Amino acid sequence: MPGYVAILIIILCSLAAGACLYWGFFIEVKRVQVQKYNFSVPGLADFWQDKKILCLSDLHVGEGLPLDRLDYFLGLIRAEQPDLLLFAGDLSESADLFSPEEREAYLQSLSQLKDLAPLGFYAVRGNHDIESPAARDFFNQAMGAMGAEALVNQGLVLHGLQLMGLDDALYGQPDLAAACSVAHPDPAPLQAFVSHQLGISSPKKACQEESHSPDNTQEAPADPSRPATQVPLQAQLVLLHEPDPAAAYLQAGGFSVPTLFISGHSHRGQIRPFGLQLYKPCQAKHYPYGLYDFPQAPGKLIVTAGLGTVGIPARFAAPPEYLVIQL
Repeated sequence: MPGYVAILIIILCSLAAGACLYWGFFIEVKRVQVQKYNFSVPGLADFWQDKKILCLSDLHVGEGLPLDRLDYFLGLIRAEQPDLLLFAGDLSESADLFSPEEREAYLQSLSQLKDLAPLGFYAVRGNHDIESPAARDFFNQAMGAMGAEALVNQGLVLHGLQLMGLDDALYGQPDLAAACSVAHPDPAPLQAFVSHQLGISSPKKACQEESHSPDNTQEAPADPSRPATQVPLQAQLVLLHEPDPAAAYLQAGGFSVPTLFISGHSHRGQIRPFGLQLYKPCQAKHYPYGLYDFPQAPGKLIVTAGLGTVGIPARFAAPPEYLVIQL
């Protein structure tokens, strides 16, 4: 009898493992969740009342997000009818391996987002967007296809809300001083403070032992003509791909109005056995997922799980998601 019990246990464990694998590879990767946040800002222009800001991150189109699933996700986003659309980085997973036909198919699919948001579509670069020439080229092409503007250490002001985008902290050159220049006449001390807080000259050096920065020769684009208003600055929204530097940026003390940072990169661990986030990538170790409050700043940080996958094309206890934010 004990032998039969052991065999039964083995069979049940095998079935459970198989069920978990099937769930992770074929079910959960499609079960998109919508995380909704309210960022209340007293005195913010009435213009923002009932406006919907939608942020997506970590698409990883390619092995991390095949074309049929991408079309499905983009259909959900289109149905939201956002007023302002944001992207927090990592557009492709394996752009170096795309055939010309695959590249064109992904660009055609991404073009569904063009002209979707009346207030515009703004993005920042993630580590996978600038890790190789092919990735940088695909990112730039996708920006054109989607009608999006990449904010590489740049900012603009929309009806009392300053939107800023910082470059990737691993392979890029984030520059808080440049991004803040719209609202701060002399922001250089902010960047100096951040460097001091991090103990390094730029956030990417914190991970030199874990990753090696590839050659990155792309320069930030020249400032285009931007829609601006004369409404006094009431709030700031900062896009950055990796979340950990946000705390140092907030502690810099240069944010005189409520500030919300939005990032991705962590995938919420992507595979979380028993709900434990075992994997926390570099620059997402301290703030791996969810909403973090920094009352002394004042400011908040939201880290999203993103939509695609990296490495293993599966998710477990970390479903794909996008953010909907109302001010």
